[in-house]
Amino acid sequence: MSEHVYNLVKQHHSVRNFKKERISEEHIKQLVEAGQSASTSSYLQTYSIIGVEDPEIKEELKEVSGQPYVVENGYLFVFVIDYYRHSIIDEHTKVDMATSFESAEGLLVGTVDATLVAQNIAVTAEDMGYGIVYLGSLRNDIERVREILNLPDHTFPLFGMALGIPEDG
Repeated sequence: MSEHVYNLVKQHHSVRNFKKERISEEHIKQLVEAGQSASTSSYLQTYSIIGVEDPEIKEELKEVSGQPYVVENGYLFVFVIDYYRHSIIDEHTKVDMATSFESAEGLLVGTVDATLVAQNIAVTAEDMGYGIVYLGSLRNDIERVREILNLPDHTFPLFGMALGIPEDG
C-alpha cells in the first residue's frame, strides 16, 4: 500500500506568504477537475467555484477579509453555496424546490458539498507543490462579497482559498 496521500495530508499546514508567481491555466483546470470529482449530496452539486484573478476584485475582497494574502497569492478561489440553478429549475417545473434551498438541510448540503470540493482542491494543490490557506474571513461581510462578485439570489459565499508557491518553499 502506498502512503503517499497519508504523508501528504499529514504535512498540511496553512501558507500565508506566497511567491509572486501566477498559477498556470492548466493547473487551475486540473484543480477544478479534482474538486468536481468530490462526492456530492444526492448529486445536487450545490456549489459554485469562482476563480478571482482581477487585482481590483482581490483588493475589494481584501477590504472585507483584512488579510493581505487575499491579494498576494498565485490564485484565489471563492467557494459558494449555490442554489441559484435550482431556483431556475423551480421556475420551469411543477416541483417546488424552495424547500431544498430555504431549509437547514439545504444549508448543510451546500456547506458540505462546497467543503468537499475545496478539500479535494487543497490536497491536489499541495500534491502539485502549492501551499493553501482557507479564508473564512470572507464571511466578515457576506452582502459585500455577494456585491463584489455579483452573485445572484440563492447563493452564499462560504469561504475562499488562496494558493500559490510558498514563499519559504
